Amino acid sequence: NLSPRSAALVFEKKEIYISIDELNTITEKGVNQAITDIANLGRTSGIGMLWATQNYSKVLEDVRINTEFLFCMQYDNTNEINTICNNYDAKNYVKEEIKQLSKEIPHECFVFPSSRLITYDLSSGEKEYIDEPIKIQLTPPLSKHSITGGMNI
Repeated sequence: NLSPRSAALVFEKKEIYISIDELNTITEKGVNQAITDIANLGRTSGIGMLWATQNYSKVLEDVRINTEFLFCMQYDNTNEINTICNNYDAKNYVKEEIKQLSKEIPHECFVFPSSRLITYDLSSGEKEYIDEPIKIQLTPPLSKHSITGGMNI
């Protein structure tokens, strides 16, 4: 147990990220207040939250409101797509394009920014500021970790 003063010294000028897979499953187990507090108050303390879910509409509203960048892979559920697009004021064409994202192109997704997103053209090095949903391909991890038995992760 650290005193508040000791904790402030230990964590001073450090960024902490809490990563939660299947966020809506966690909140269904009764930890809503803790998750809401992190979403609402974490940024001022240098605490960020990375989360994943297959059911965006079930994510707590405070978490959705405080999500700065939402990455959306290929999705077939029209209700979920509509909720995402409505939350980020996306144009109608984005709804159909989400359904058409390729499973053959690794890491292809849409990013929905709630603030300005900076993108870089890898060929020219040009920087562009984006404030609306954009289709991108994420850069995969550069390492080739594997589990015993040769399965790549």
